[in-house]
Amino acid sequence: MIWLKRILPLVLIGAAWFSYTEYTENRMVENERLARKYALVTAQVWLATAVYRNDNSGFLRVRDSLCQASGFSLDELNSYLQEHKKRPEFYTPYVRLVKTFVDSLTEPASDSTGD
Repeated sequence: MIWLKRILPLVLIGAAWFSYTEYTENRMVENERLARKYALVTAQVWLATAVYRNDNSGFLRVRDSLCQASGFSLDELNSYLQEHKKRPEFYTPYVRLVKTFVDSLTEPASDSTGD
């Protein structure tokens, strides 16, 4: 029975460590998924701002349809941004993804004729 008293703290510490690492890993995976989802729509909305700069109602329709097609509301996006704004480990990947998506969406189509 004395061996149980000696090994029990190690088992508890190991279980706590395992739980913590699983929690943080799951949180990071979930944040990456959300960052990708929100970043793509943010990039599309930014591009729509340029296209509809003189048509406010057209822009609002496009913005709302992009959010609806992605399955979230602007309030969800705003709460995500407010929650992660002061935490660079979560906010920086979102910003980088927005930049990547904007760059990829604005690249001109390559000429396949080879002229």
